[in-house]
Amino acid sequence: MSETINSVIVSVSILCPCMYKAARILQSVDQTVDPCSDFFGFACGQWNREHPIPDELTKYDMFTMLNDALQDRLKSAFVASRVAVVNTLRFDLFHGLKMTSP
Repeated sequence: MSETINSVIVSVSILCPCMYKAARILQSVDQTVDPCSDFFGFACGQWNREHPIPDELTKYDMFTMLNDALQDRLKSAFVASRVAVVNTLRFDLFHGLKMTSP
C-alpha cells in the first residue's frame, strides 16, 4: 500500500502541490483501523509507527522533523563553505610561500 502511495506522491508532486499534500496525509492514515471506534488511530496510526518519539524528546511532529532536516542542511552548507575557505587559504599560503622562497 505505501509503495503505491509513494509512487503517487512522486507523480503528482510535480503537477499539483495540493495533491502532493493530500497524498502525504494519506501516508499517515492507518486503513486497518475503524475510524468510528478509534479516529486518532485511524488518522495518525501510520505516522506514529513510522516516526516514534525519540527518548530525548517529549513530542515529535512534522515541525520537529522539518527543523531537524533544516539543521542538517545548514550544518552541511556551513561545513562545505568552511572546507572551501580552508582549501583556498592553503592554496594561497602554498603559492605565497612558493613565490617568496629563493
